[in-house]
Parts: sequence; structure tokens; C-alpha cells
Amino acid sequence: KNCGAIASYAFIGTASSTLVIGLVMWLGGLAGACAQLSFLETLLFGAIVSATDPVSLASLLQRVCSSVPACSTAM
Repeated sequence: KNCGAIASYAFIGTASSTLVIGLVMWLGGLAGACAQLSFLETLLFGAIVSATDPVSLASLLQRVCSSVPACSTAM
């Protein structure tokens, strides 16, 4: 019954999140705040991050970054 609306909201939300994350990373690279990547690479990163469950990503980062002091204090 509501599948069309749910799918369109999911698509629009993921696409807009991908674009925003990609733009912010690309502009950050141009400003020297992070690694300078091509616009396509930042959009691909945005697509990966946008489609990832935040809770599972946070737990994965805690496991991976547990040995890095700066990363573990951020988590």
C-alpha cells in the first residue's frame, strides 16, 4: 500500500545524503582539511556511508580503532 512512498523517500534520502557527503568531502579536500580525492571518489564514499547502518558502523569503528589513541577517544 505505501511501498511506493517508502521507496521514493528511501531513494531521495540516500541520494541526497550521498550528494551532501560527497560535496563536503570534495570541498574539504580542496581546502586541505582531508585527503584530496576526485569528485567521483567522494560520491562513491558518500554512497557507501549513506547506505550503511550507523549503529553497525560505529561498532565496527570501535573494534578497528581500539588500538589508535586518537580514534578511540573520539568513539
